[in-house]
Amino acid sequence: NSLLAVPFLLVCILSLAVARGAKAQLGFLEAERYNVSLVGMVMVANMLGVALNYTMYACIRHNSALTTSLVGHSKTAVQTAMGFFVLAKDVDATTNYVVGVLLNFVGGVLFSVAKYKQASAEGAQG
Repeated sequence: NSLLAVPFLLVCILSLAVARGAKAQLGFLEAERYNVSLVGMVMVANMLGVALNYTMYACIRHNSALTTSLVGHSKTAVQTAMGFFVLAKDVDATTNYVVGVLLNFVGGVLFSVAKYKQASAEGAQG
């Protein structure tokens, strides 16, 4: 997905530069802005994006779209719960917030258990 967007973004950037005239500065082209750590972080971010896309593809290929969606929601619930504890001073722990996170997490766990039991039953039959 990232590579598909590059030509479009280049056209937009260059069009904007032409529209602004001679005073336009394309700072991203200046070599002194780059260093090893920046390039390394961009490469790591791209590799993580590739890994995410591959795992999502594998999850959709081996499971239903509903399962993939619920796995994503469960991941988000865990992230939210972790953020609640890590960033406790920045999060207001209202009743609705806590109940919502718990419902989301419990729903994901129950769905996972149901799918596991269904797969186990199908495996025993066939």
